[in-house]
Amino acid sequence: MTQAEKLARLEAWQAHMQAVEARMDVLRRELFVAPESPLWSAISQMQEAYTHATSDALGWSRCWLEAWWLEAEFGDKPMECGWVDSPWQALSTLDELLEFMESRP
Repeated sequence: MTQAEKLARLEAWQAHMQAVEARMDVLRRELFVAPESPLWSAISQMQEAYTHATSDALGWSRCWLEAWWLEAEFGDKPMECGWVDSPWQALSTLDELLEFMESRP
């Protein structure tokens, strides 16, 4: 898979994930669907499965995209990371994440 294909896959994953999250916010606000509800759980499980499938397709450990989604909030909060014996970096775009992952030893 080329860099452009990898980036396109990441961009599609992120766009879908953000669209689902926006819809979940509407469900929470307007229909009072609680995060503990079976519906919310089912949606979250589908997001997790999509994230794992995308990670697997890229040949990445599943933890990287999970962290990008859940901790870095798709780059809204820069993701601090680094490889052993390398300087730490703050990643805030998919381009930066892809470049970082492709530089892994």
